[in-house]
Amino acid sequence: MATSSEAFEYAIKKDVRNNPIVREVDEARQRLGVDSSTRLVFTVRRLEPRMGLENLLEAVALLDDMEGVRVAIAGSGGLTLGDRVDRLGLGDRVELLGRVSDDDLPLWHKAADLFVLPTVAYEGFGLVTAEALASGTPVVGTPVGATPELLEPLDSRLLARGIDSASLATAIRTGLRIAQPALRARCRDYALARFAWDRVISDWSRILEDTMLRHRGERELIEAGDLHRHATADAPGVAS
Repeated sequence: MATSSEAFEYAIKKDVRNNPIVREVDEARQRLGVDSSTRLVFTVRRLEPRMGLENLLEAVALLDDMEGVRVAIAGSGGLTLGDRVDRLGLGDRVELLGRVSDDDLPLWHKAADLFVLPTVAYEGFGLVTAEALASGTPVVGTPVGATPELLEPLDSRLLARGIDSASLATAIRTGLRIAQPALRARCRDYALARFAWDRVISDWSRILEDTMLRHRGERELIEAGDLHRHATADAPGVAS
């Protein structure tokens, strides 16, 4: 007969398995052939120095005490990472996927425990961040460009303290620790609330309306000033 603690643990596990986001993760992993016990860290980046992928590999080397961590890097470009992977002894922990098809990319987003944005310079809005969050995947990023603005309102622990490999490793370690179903659900809700097209269109409409009203008000003030000057100049006894 099961003890009360065993029954409670079984109920928790059953509830987790019935969570829609958890089911989506399991289904994506099955389709990609990713083991359920793997702690999957994913990123998709153009392979160039400013993307910070070399720092990411060095950060992974600092996580050698964490079992089951696998890093999948998607993307193409001029930067060659294979030699660095071999030099750091990460061949069994890092997979270079190359270009991932549009059909498979959403699966990688959903299958991952954590998405990483290791940029070292010139990061704009970060569409990949919005895509990952909308998939229910927490995102760890460096404090570059718009990334702090995107991540801090969600959870400040997801933002690395610097762009160096040690700071990134610490953030990844924290991200993997807190990447539970509740946070995944919060990531999705956050993305839908902030980045859904209807919200974006509504925000743009409001900005355009405010801009038009401001310009109309400025134009009316200018026209009123012109009328006042003309009236003063035409008044009898007033020197021009």
